[in-house]
Amino acid sequence: MIKIQDLDEAKLMNTILHEMLLGKTVFNMIPHKIGIDFKYFTSLIERIVDYSDNYKSIIRYSNTEDYYNFRSIHETKDFLDIGGFENVFEESKRESKLQENMASLEERNLELQNRSLEYEETIRQQNQTIRDLEETHLRLSIFQKYWWAFTTIGAILGWLIKTFVFKIN
Repeated sequence: MIKIQDLDEAKLMNTILHEMLLGKTVFNMIPHKIGIDFKYFTSLIERIVDYSDNYKSIIRYSNTEDYYNFRSIHETKDFLDIGGFENVFEESKRESKLQENMASLEERNLELQNRSLEYEETIRQQNQTIRDLEETHLRLSIFQKYWWAFTTIGAILGWLIKTFVFKIN
């Protein structure tokens, strides 16, 4: 897509095409008639030709005869009827807004993905802490449940050691 600076420039390009279609004004007099200098006029014509070469058959430059002519008058009229370069400008504006929105959404998506990863990491850490606490709780609950058995076994072992160790000596 050609880069059209603003809506006024698009209107000028449409005016140039319209004047060329009418054919009442000598080509070199068109800039004077629409009130622009010839250098700017030439740059606009070159951009119209670039657009025509790349996107739509409007006009072409004949190197051998050094003049511009229409590739298809019917296509050029149709192009102007649907808004011409003003329409091209609006489409490029919409496209650039869409690209800006896409970039913004992609940036937001990355931000949300990063938050999600951080959240998942926090969940993993908390789950590990919960597992560690459950393991500690299990040990303590076993000891708390069977403390009397540990105490009884310890007392019996102590009595056996006392009895056999002191009897041998």
